[in-house]
Amino acid sequence: MNGLDHDKFYLELKKQREKYYRKTKASIIGFLVLGTIIYFYTAIVNWSNMTSFMSLFIKYVIVGILIGCSFLIFKNVMTLIQKRKEIECYKPTHDKD
Repeated sequence: MNGLDHDKFYLELKKQREKYYRKTKASIIGFLVLGTIIYFYTAIVNWSNMTSFMSLFIKYVIVGILIGCSFLIFKNVMTLIQKRKEIECYKPTHDKD
């Protein structure tokens, strides 16, 4: 029975790693898509037509969104590394059983 619990725990760790891998990949793709949209938006829009306050506000919102996305990517990568380390630490003990 103990061996089955170890197998279930090992499989659960692998599922969690895959989940965080998918989350990390999705957040990186989202960051790139958002950055591309923002880049083309700023290239198309003529900033001189807007008031200076509105232009500055939009630029700060854009930078804030990109910083938030980069923190999300960092968090997901760190969680993915942690799950990978848990699996690496668990694997040798699992193989001995």
